[in-house]
Amino acid sequence: MASLERNNKLLIELVQQPGNNSCADCGAPDPDWASYTLGIFVCLNCSGMHRNLPAVSRVKSIRLDRWEDSLVEFMRETGNSAAKAVYEKCVPAFFYRPQQKDCLVLRDQWIRAKYERREFTGENSYFQQAYSSDLFESTLWKKGKDNKQFLKRIFLLSRKDFTLRYFIKEDVSTSVAIYFSVQRRFLFFHGSSTNTFLFPSSIHCSKNKSKVPKAVICMKDLNAVFQPEKINHTNGLQISYLHGERMRNLFVYHENGQVIVALFNAIRATRLAYLQKKHPTLRDSDDATELGAAFIGTESHGYSVSESSRSSRGGRWHCGITLQTPDRQFVFMCEQAQDQMEWLEALRKVISQPMTPEDYSTKVGKTSLIMSLVSEEFPDVVPYRAEEITIPADVTPERVPTHIVDYSDAEQTDEQLFQEISKANVICIVYAVNNKKSIEKVTSHWIPLITENTDKDSRVPLILVGNKSDLVEHSSMETILPIMNQYSEIETCVEKVGETRVPLGTGGFPVVEFLLVLINDGRRAAPTTDVTVSFKAEQ
Repeated sequence: MASLERNNKLLIELVQQPGNNSCADCGAPDPDWASYTLGIFVCLNCSGMHRNLPAVSRVKSIRLDRWEDSLVEFMRETGNSAAKAVYEKCVPAFFYRPQQKDCLVLRDQWIRAKYERREFTGENSYFQQAYSSDLFESTLWKKGKDNKQFLKRIFLLSRKDFTLRYFIKEDVSTSVAIYFSVQRRFLFFHGSSTNTFLFPSSIHCSKNKSKVPKAVICMKDLNAVFQPEKINHTNGLQISYLHGERMRNLFVYHENGQVIVALFNAIRATRLAYLQKKHPTLRDSDDATELGAAFIGTESHGYSVSESSRSSRGGRWHCGITLQTPDRQFVFMCEQAQDQMEWLEALRKVISQPMTPEDYSTKVGKTSLIMSLVSEEFPDVVPYRAEEITIPADVTPERVPTHIVDYSDAEQTDEQLFQEISKANVICIVYAVNNKKSIEKVTSHWIPLITENTDKDSRVPLILVGNKSDLVEHSSMETILPIMNQYSEIETCVEKVGETRVPLGTGGFPVVEFLLVLINDGRRAAPTTDVTVSFKAEQ
């Protein structure tokens, strides 16, 4: 026991040293797990991804698990800085380095690229050549414009003319023979029609393509960002580009995380090459790193943009822009007045456009969840809010008709919300497990709002519903339990896990059954009349 305590104490001292005091993979502060085969300290989320790589990484808690003396000594000799010198030796400037806040697929593939595929150790240049090849092809699932169904489309990224094209072609062959004229050898890529094919610069390909692409997107007009919430898929990627005077969005995904992240980094490589050609003095190290993101809604939702009178230190950047959102105010500085005017025009154009269902889906997924309760599957097309749903009395435990009412601030007023609250017998507050602010607003906004609009003598039972837990590696219950203890009106919490819904601490009832049981119990009276369930989202 003394040795166990001593070794854990030594590890805690090691993790506090510079370099070790942040996760080796995502930069999260104060990691309390470690890979004893790689010699690195990692956070809880990244440790879960390391568990998926047992051939290269084995993890333990530095506080709770038993550590042998030899493993502690290995951790002392290695550490995060030494490991990065090996596994991140040759990370190209264009390759995106995920941070703690980034989506699951980016962090997972970053870890796999470093330790499983060893892409950046300098041992071989195959992967980096593939990202920077003249042609890079992927077959992805793309969301249709009209019917909103996902269909297979071929995407072709070209470094020769700095464009991204996509083609409508269904009969993709299951294997492609690529002849490398430089290396004088054949490589075969076998598998399903959803494989990705990486084309180095000097090739001849036997596969024919549609002569006319559906769209040709120039690098100067293109941006790509992962949006799993919008697309309702863990590997969802949003490709935005300027088409005429309007922005268009392509929503795509691939079942294989390596494929979609490879395309994302190939786009970044092509984009950097385009910028370097346009600006010859631009260095690889000048590639921009995303430090944050702000969602831009409409004026009716509290978003606005205006000129700012502030100036930066030294007075060089004196053309300011103020972006006001419901949560905070952002101030940006431009060096030239022309840049300021262009940014103001672009932001005002975005704010003036109505929000789409995809924009609303970046929130907690309340409407998708409601519709899935009835249909037992998640819908491809999600409206702003679900129509009122009535569950017949003969399927409820106590023979009481149940009405499920959705609310959306895109279509309804605050007065309508207050009326729904006053009529509800049970209120479900839906929050996103992967969004800290969403959880915080349960207590800072929704519970006080409900309390103000209900009779103090007959509190309405509340159910907390955690959605999107498939996008994170952890449960929200550690945060939710203190809230449940603080507010007696909260009956329970239900957390959605992947495509299933698991009511925590209830013995595993399906959500619909559990809601009905709780509704009847929550009435505190004989169920002789209809019951109304009102869904509110933290949004």
